[in-house]
Amino acid sequence: MTNVTAQRLAYLRAQQGLTQTEFAKKLGIKSQQLNAWENGRRSVGRVSLVKLAAALDTTTDYLTGLTDEASAAVDTDLFTAQERTLIWLARNGLTARLLRILADVLESGEAGQGA
Repeated sequence: MTNVTAQRLAYLRAQQGLTQTEFAKKLGIKSQQLNAWENGRRSVGRVSLVKLAAALDTTTDYLTGLTDEASAAVDTDLFTAQERTLIWLARNGLTARLLRILADVLESGEAGQGA
């Protein structure tokens, strides 16, 4: 793990007002493992990195130093009506297969409208 990842992990955890023990419990890991990550003694795996980003309401890009933007917020005003519908359907239990089919239908419909 890079030093920036360790620093950002510790900083964001502290910003949430959580001790290492509390945050480790929230993640379902041992506090020694979290301590090793925060002190740069152990690398975070990809799956754990995604879980950490979600728990800290940030992105993996921020945790790894690829961006300095910590917010995981997305400006939904930039989405089309169809994109917002797909997100709603995904959050409300539509299967991935049906989402792909719906996306294909919407895409072909948009292409037909522009002609």
